[in-house]
Amino acid sequence: MINQINGEYENQDEEMIKYLSKLRSLISKFQYFHLLIIPWANNNRADILSKLATAKEIPRMGNIFREDMQNLSIIENDDVMDIDVETSWMDLIISWLMDGVLLVDTMEARIVTYKSNRFYLKDKILYKKSYAPPLLRFL
Repeated sequence: MINQINGEYENQDEEMIKYLSKLRSLISKFQYFHLLIIPWANNNRADILSKLATAKEIPRMGNIFREDMQNLSIIENDDVMDIDVETSWMDLIISWLMDGVLLVDTMEARIVTYKSNRFYLKDKILYKKSYAPPLLRFL
C-alpha cells in the first residue's frame, strides 16, 4: 500500500485509484507527512484485524466492533447545502477582543466589555475561561 501511495506501484482497480486520489489530496494539506513500513513479523495484530474486517462472519469477540458501510466513502457527493451565515453573539466579543471595536450603543458596548472578561481569544478562536486547565472552545 505504501508503494502505491508513493507512486512506485501502479494500481489497476478503479475503486482503489479513487481512494488513492482522495488520500493524496488529504496528504497535500499537511506540512509534513511520513509513512513507515512495518515488517510482517511486527504486524500480527493489524493483519488479524484486516482479516476480520473482510470476513463474512465474525466469531464472537468481546471488544472488537465492526460496522458494515452501505456506501463507499469515496463516493463524490455533489449535493451541498448552502448555508447563510448569520452574525452571532460571539462576533461582538471577538471584534472587541481582537480589534477593540465596540458598538455605537453605549449600553450594548458595556455589556460586551463585561461579558468579554469571561472569554479568551487565541488564533481567532473564542474560548471560555474556566478554573480548570482545559479551555472550552465555542463552535
